[in-house]
Amino acid sequence: MTDPACPFPGIPLIESPVFTAEIERMDLTAIERDIAIALNRDGYAVFDFPDADIEERIARIRQNLAPKLGIDNEDGESSKFGGVGRIQDAWQFDPDVQAIAANTVVLDLLSRLYGRQAFPFQTLNFPVGTQQHFHTDAVHFSSIPPRFMCGV
Repeated sequence: MTDPACPFPGIPLIESPVFTAEIERMDLTAIERDIAIALNRDGYAVFDFPDADIEERIARIRQNLAPKLGIDNEDGESSKFGGVGRIQDAWQFDPDVQAIAANTVVLDLLSRLYGRQAFPFQTLNFPVGTQQHFHTDAVHFSSIPPRFMCGV
């Protein structure tokens, strides 16, 4: 649902040419404001994930997905070359991945910052970071209208 107050409905609010004025009208906490400004300025933001159980969730996800990701040693180490490499849409069968993907605090903030209702649509779990150089995944992750996809 598009926010009727959004001055340019085809452009995410955080990319709007009137973002600076609009952010002043929004009821944002200091942390949310910092996230909004970083998204506008840099195209990304780094923040502490708003889930008191995040460390426990991460541990359970690692344990539950380890066999599929080729992690079979006691210390949980893996390489980029073991297992399937990545698991797409684990949120459909793993409650902890689902809880992260559907975190209401993040979805609410993104809804306000983009001017449309945010919703999760895909997850990708890797055993280790791919360490890819700057690249675009627009062919794999896009939205209609464009520019409304946000990876978390």
